[in-house]
Amino acid sequence: MRPPAAIVLLALSESVLLALPLLPAIDELLRKRDAKPLEVIQKHAGDITYFARGFRNYLGPLLESLRQCTETRSNSWGRLKNGEECVLLGDDRQSFMRAANLHGPVCEWLVAAGINVAFPNGLNFAKEVYAAKSLLSGKRNVFRAVFGDEDVHLGEGSETMRWAHAGGQFRADSGCSLYGRVSSDREILLAPDCRFQRLHAPRIVLGHLSKNRSANSAETQRDRPLARRLIDGDFHIHAGEVISDNLVARGTLHIGPGARMVGSVKGHGSVVLEERVVVSGSLISSGELRIGRACRIGGPILAERRIEISSQTVCGMPDMPTTVSSPIVHATEGSLFHGTLWARETGRVVAQQ
Repeated sequence: MRPPAAIVLLALSESVLLALPLLPAIDELLRKRDAKPLEVIQKHAGDITYFARGFRNYLGPLLESLRQCTETRSNSWGRLKNGEECVLLGDDRQSFMRAANLHGPVCEWLVAAGINVAFPNGLNFAKEVYAAKSLLSGKRNVFRAVFGDEDVHLGEGSETMRWAHAGGQFRADSGCSLYGRVSSDREILLAPDCRFQRLHAPRIVLGHLSKNRSANSAETQRDRPLARRLIDGDFHIHAGEVISDNLVARGTLHIGPGARMVGSVKGHGSVVLEERVVVSGSLISSGELRIGRACRIGGPILAERRIEISSQTVCGMPDMPTTVSSPIVHATEGSLFHGTLWARETGRVVAQQ
């Protein structure tokens, strides 16, 4: 073969080899057969109670035996389909340690209680705990996961490692660490010095809440569509000023005491709210967000770095739950939330000075 022909053949061969990996992309570009959006299974789509509901279904085969134990006021043992053993508690006259045949601080069994149950101090539950009635934890208990059809109360210094859900009120005393998800169908109460990650309830109260505070004054009513107001650089809103636009500041944003923001607020730098500020819409910061005392925020509150929330601040409303989310969230006791409070790394209830 002559040299020119060999060069042409080599070039064609290399072109074919280079084009082969691109053929599926070219075919899709021309035919567009995979242009539909991905399907989302809704039962997994952000439902914070999903694992708790699944656990209750998992316990289904044992619920009839648990009911019988409760009616006869007796304790027993059950076994699930996968062979896992479970302590069934229906007698409150016998100590839990004796009923579960425990000789140390670690309970290796799954526990299901059909009665109001109270655990002693210093226990470590390696498996899930279910309570058909109220559950009262001792101090320094460690739970893998907790599900209560009614109220759940964790004693001082207790921990949940994966998730917890209460059909009634979920309450944690001071020094508790709540890893993973905690939810309630009614209310979550956290004492000072509690640590959390993801909380969800119609009402989340941190510490002691002042009786004169309500959550119905975020003032979300608007008479006209709001325009967007873009500010280059830093911006300061004076005390008592009313802004009736959606506000975006490309620098640091400072909102003075008693100011009212009818729309949404976003700052590309840090955002600082002094006391008694009202924001009807969302509040977003690309940096740190500091919210002063007795503020009212109606919409989602997001910060890329950190959120600090002072006492007597209300986020969301009973009929309009919202989301507060940041890697780090420090909220002072006396603050109130409706919806989701999510610290993607760590959250803490700060004691009021």
